[in-house]
Order: sequence, then structure tokens, then C-alpha cells
Amino acid sequence: MILTIEFADLQFSANHGLYAEETVAGGDYMMDMKVWYETETIPVKDFKKTVDYVNIYETVHGFMQNPTPLLETIVTEIAVTIIQQFQQVTMVYVRLYKMHPPITQFRGKVGVSFTCKREDL
Repeated sequence: MILTIEFADLQFSANHGLYAEETVAGGDYMMDMKVWYETETIPVKDFKKTVDYVNIYETVHGFMQNPTPLLETIVTEIAVTIIQQFQQVTMVYVRLYKMHPPITQFRGKVGVSFTCKREDL
């Protein structure tokens, strides 16, 4: 049986980017994530039979605080790390948006998403 933990509209200020002004001034980011995991019984009544979403968030937060040039690197490393950290996790989806990319006359946000299954690793 599969359950899903979902994170929606996580907001971060971070210094990711290829350009010097991004790494100095920083920017705003928004993330959505889904983590699928196996459970033996329904309903789940024992904390040890689930995946601790606080630990997942702490993992994500750590990656977001580490300046990285590419959004692609961040989403792939987060997904792989979560699968490796939690044995029950079967699949992870991460979508990360840069809220104000340094593009002249651009209005909107730019994002990258990644889905990884345990069997892909």
C-alpha cells in the first residue's frame, strides 16, 4: 500500500544562481514536493510505520541554504537524498520555482521539476 506526503508552496530565500548578483543578493524560491512511501497496514497508527516529514523538510532546508548554480542540481539531489535516507520511500517528485529570475522584462516564475523512483537509482 502506498501513501503520499505532500509539501505545497514551501517558501525559501536563497542565493542560488549562475550570476554573481543572484549569489550575492539572493532570491525567492517556491517548492512543491510529493514523497510516496510503502506502508504495511492501513490505517497507519504507529509513527514508526510512516516517514517523518519533519526530517524530510530539514533535508530540503539544508539543500536550499547551500548556494547552487542550477535548479536542476537542487531538485535531483533532494530527490535522490530522500530516497536514500528513507527505506520506505518509493518515489519523490520535486518542483522548484525561482520567483523572480533575472530575465529582462520577464513576469512570472521559472521552474524545474524532477521525479525519481527508487528503482532508477
